[in-house]
Amino acid sequence: MTAQGIYINVSLRNDDLPQLIEEYLEKFNLSKADTVAEILRAYPKLLAYM
Repeated sequence: MTAQGIYINVSLRNDDLPQLIEEYLEKFNLSKADTVAEILRAYPKLLAYM
């Protein structure tokens, strides 16, 4: 069995994203992968709210 992974490449224009993920990581008390997953799951709800 091989390991699966998702890699996020952040461009220089978005250099604030790693810090933003770290802030949510502390807020949610989750791992980085779980934090990004939580943000992605909440995104459709945000769009529906708007």
